[in-house]
Amino acid sequence: GAVEEKTQALDAEAAAWKTRMDAAGDKFERAKAAAKLATLLKGRLSLENDRRVLGGGPLASTVDVSGAKSAAAKALAGLDVVVAASGEGIDEVETGIVAGLTAAGLSAKRGNPGDKGDLLIEAKSKSEAVEGGDARWKWSRASATVSLTDGREGKTFARFDVSDRQAAAAAGEARRRALGLLANKTAEKVSAAIADFFENQ
Repeated sequence: GAVEEKTQALDAEAAAWKTRMDAAGDKFERAKAAAKLATLLKGRLSLENDRRVLGGGPLASTVDVSGAKSAAAKALAGLDVVVAASGEGIDEVETGIVAGLTAAGLSAKRGNPGDKGDLLIEAKSKSEAVEGGDARWKWSRASATVSLTDGREGKTFARFDVSDRQAAAAAGEARRRALGLLANKTAEKVSAAIADFFENQ
């Protein structure tokens, strides 16, 4: 009963955000509504799984879930998102940024610092060998500074530093590990920054 009640409340909220998204004339306002709608639809899927575990069957929705997902994805895709990264480990850092954007429902294109776009994500990365105090291991440290800018006003709404330090028997493997974990951390922070951005619009 509790799961059904939560699902019905979620459907009502999703319907309201779908209406708001459809009526929005500004693409940022439309994207904000789409992001909220996408989050609610993910929540509904979680509730459906709970209901299945409890032995219940499918619960009809007042929202066309498939259509709403498609419309939300289209609205988010309407934003022009540019990623500009430079420095050592650029491929891994770009991969992390794109993964974070994808988690938020956004897609991006590669650009250069100062390029125009609705959202601009810039990153400067560095990878270097470091001392570890044990000659049997090779250590590597990877770091990046990432900023996210609202292209409408040229205002940076998020900026953060990430880093990771890893060891391996070979220097190349240590570097690969450090950059891989750096990419994961970058993805998490970008996803959270985008979510906060839309929440505060």
